[in-house]
Amino acid sequence: MATRTDPVVLGKQQWFYVKKGSDYVALGCMTNYDENEPGYQPQRLSCRSGTKVSPGGEKDLATLNIEGVAHVYASGQVASNVSAEEIRGWTQSGTIVEAKWGGTLEGDPVHSGKGYFTGFSRRNPNDNNTTYSVTFNCTEEYATAALAPPSGN
Repeated sequence: MATRTDPVVLGKQQWFYVKKGSDYVALGCMTNYDENEPGYQPQRLSCRSGTKVSPGGEKDLATLNIEGVAHVYASGQVASNVSAEEIRGWTQSGTIVEAKWGGTLEGDPVHSGKGYFTGFSRRNPNDNNTTYSVTFNCTEEYATAALAPPSGN
């Protein structure tokens, strides 16, 4: 596994993986994902000495808005790929999946947690790639760790 040696503005090397069986599989041809970390809801505190707002109450969980190019895979490729149709099925059934997202080089931050998909949509433009968009909703606080090298290295 390569190690990051120079500072970089994050971009193409950010990925989103879904656990299928015992392996994490990248969403192929993902074109974009937007992370939304809402944090704690504001809590308004009022008393005779004044009013102030501070973080408190419940913490809203993270969501990721994902966009990608829709693929259909041959039967021998299904286990090692995630298709738009598979994501649509998980959206319809409310399936909880394990996911990881973040960098690809040793030492990059990688987040992991469980969640479900909502809001699946597909765009079918004339003379262009069919694309999809979907939202991944965390069901728990996600964990963050530095990407470790593969075992055996």
